[in-house]
Amino acid sequence: MADLEIEGGKYGLNIGNQQFTLRNIKISKAQIGISQIWNWGWLYSGLDISDCKVAFSMINGYDVGKLQVGSVVIIDSKITNCPIFMDTVSRIRLGYRRYKAQVLLTILRPGNATRSLSELVN
Repeated sequence: MADLEIEGGKYGLNIGNQQFTLRNIKISKAQIGISQIWNWGWLYSGLDISDCKVAFSMINGYDVGKLQVGSVVIIDSKITNCPIFMDTVSRIRLGYRRYKAQVLLTILRPGNATRSLSELVN
């Protein structure tokens, strides 16, 4: 999918698939920018997510028996005014390159544990 603008709602996008690419997507003022319920491999390019409580939710319910998110690559994207960058309950492979993030309080929240950017980098 490409070249979409979405404003408001519980989810900007609520998605899942095997391998997929999204590019040039703008999401604003949703509770959750992107709810990724499952995948094998997903590429996000040129995202602009703003004013959402959570930029990415990588949770397929809280049942670890369900198919979860496998790999996510985020490139050339901008996340603004989203207190939580990513919410997840399972380990995922995350790659990111050339993205701008502003007003992020939590980078990764796996289950009930919270990790800041300094914890992830060190």
